[in-house]
Amino acid sequence: MDSINKTDFSESISDKELQDFSAELSVDEETSAVEDKNTESSASISTSTSTVSNYSAFSNEELMEALKNCLNKQVEEVKNDVENIKQAFYRNHRAEVENQKKLFLENGGAEEDFVPKSDELEETFKSLLKEFRDKKTEHLAKIEKEKQENLLKKQQILEKMKILADAKDDVSTHINEFRALQQEWKSIGQVPPSSLSDLFKQYNAYQEAFWDLIKIN
Repeated sequence: MDSINKTDFSESISDKELQDFSAELSVDEETSAVEDKNTESSASISTSTSTVSNYSAFSNEELMEALKNCLNKQVEEVKNDVENIKQAFYRNHRAEVENQKKLFLENGGAEEDFVPKSDELEETFKSLLKEFRDKKTEHLAKIEKEKQENLLKKQQILEKMKILADAKDDVSTHINEFRALQQEWKSIGQVPPSSLSDLFKQYNAYQEAFWDLIKIN
């Protein structure tokens, strides 16, 4: 590391601060991608830790009420519940149809003539499922919009980092600004997965360039 002239000490970054900043940049480079991947998976993590009820003993009427309750909650919170409710409902429904068919055959009916009874409960259940699917579609669209907005924010940060990395003046005066950009970067949420690789190549490149300027100066 280049020594710092004592006469310029008041205008320059100290050895200790230089070392601290070097370590900070190194850690940032190694962990930044991991942090963003953790952010990318945060929704699935929160879902996996949610409590999912056992609906195997529920009647279809009870399952209907459970599905209605799910519609009043966040999609990520209840999507596993909805899937389990749907499976339990149609398991019960198939069992009921099989029972109807058995009675029909026992009463002398021909198998080819069997027609299940109309089930209004099933029609209502289908309507509720569609409502949930529509809600889920809207939720996913909102997430995608937020990802695009976050991508734009990170691209703007990269532009600012590039300016600092290309600075011709005393770059030590820009350290706090650069650190603030790093913190802002970390605070931004998910971006489209297809953009991750390019984002972090640029992010780490500008960090390295900025650090090199500090060493040179």
